[in-house]
Amino acid sequence: MSKVKAPKYALTDAQRHMYASERLMNFRWISRIVAKYSAYTLTDKDLASADIELELADIGQYAEIASNNVVPVSFIFNNLDKMLQPDFPLEGYEGLRESVWVAEYFGRVSHLHSYVAYRPQSKQLIAATSGTCSVPQAMQDLRTLYHRPRLAPGVVHSGFWSLYKGVRDLVYAGIAQGFREHPDAEELVITGHSMGGAVSYLLIIDAFLGKIPIPAKCRLKLVSFGAPRVGDETFVNHWRDLRSAFQEKHEFTELCVKAYNDGVPSLPPLSFGYRHFTEKSLYLIHGRLYNVPPSECEFSLFLADPAPTYDQPIQDPRGGHNYYNGRDMERVLRRLQWLDKAMPGKDDWVKRYKKRASKHRAPSVCNLKPGLPPSSSSMTMAAMQGPKQADLPTASSKSSNASSLAESSTSSITPPPPPQS
Repeated sequence: MSKVKAPKYALTDAQRHMYASERLMNFRWISRIVAKYSAYTLTDKDLASADIELELADIGQYAEIASNNVVPVSFIFNNLDKMLQPDFPLEGYEGLRESVWVAEYFGRVSHLHSYVAYRPQSKQLIAATSGTCSVPQAMQDLRTLYHRPRLAPGVVHSGFWSLYKGVRDLVYAGIAQGFREHPDAEELVITGHSMGGAVSYLLIIDAFLGKIPIPAKCRLKLVSFGAPRVGDETFVNHWRDLRSAFQEKHEFTELCVKAYNDGVPSLPPLSFGYRHFTEKSLYLIHGRLYNVPPSECEFSLFLADPAPTYDQPIQDPRGGHNYYNGRDMERVLRRLQWLDKAMPGKDDWVKRYKKRASKHRAPSVCNLKPGLPPSSSSMTMAAMQGPKQADLPTASSKSSNASSLAESSTSSITPPPPPQS
């Protein structure tokens, strides 16, 4: 496939503010260098169901706040009524409402953050693991040398394996505590964004082998967003064999989501020998969620037909690593940093937070139809032009990710050009 000049997307004022505000790594430049377009064109017949969109919109909220290392998750869940208000950190995160905190922990390796919460309305126990949010964790991402597990064939990414081993016993304990405190739980969900998705795939192995205490009638689900490759073909086939054996006696669902212009699912490169675990992945582009055929599971870029109209506003026109489920993940992390500076342990934290937030206002990206989740493909583009108060980052947010400097030179890059046959 040859490349052509990329069309210029129409941006709303809110989107211009959003992209100018980026400080975290979005891996668009990695996508330009490493990712390859599939020859398969996604069409309306590949669209995922509305139920899947709704579920991902909700579970994604748990995965996203796992990457917060500054405000204790216990504080977040104990103050949800305030946190969900307009201009507060979890504005729009209605999927978290009524959720109950169970446990929070930091792993022995690189202080990897994970937590367990219970969602009573769906009777789900959710174990979420953080994506990369520190220099030590970024160093683990770069440890692409092979590690050969003692009790499994094949090889695995040594950095991800170290992170998994450093947190797995804590996850076991948190899940066991969750089932004791909420015996009515009917499903265990293990989820994570980016590096958290990679670790989640390894944690699921322990569930397959019975090392994670799951009640006999409880369903198991894996949900990953923008996860990299973790093992070689032999290790991946072993993972799939364990999954098949588990599914003979238990209900298991996996939802692996990749997004347009997110380079992370293309890492480590295929040339390094790594492969993806999930054959039937999902692909998010401009607010539309598609099912990807198993034959195309290693691709991270797809054309969609009908293509977007480039002279009209579209959702997340530039794509990237932090734009899953129709949300700007950087916004919630930025607001949680403000909350940390507002000293949440004191009684007047609401007043302090409002004062800090009032200094950072800009038009929002979009308004949604009432009752629709941010990830819904039914989002109206006309509503995207309506102004609303939101936020701009502080200078301190520049240091919140080990790779932020690399992004500073790419935030204005247009998406990679669609290939033509």
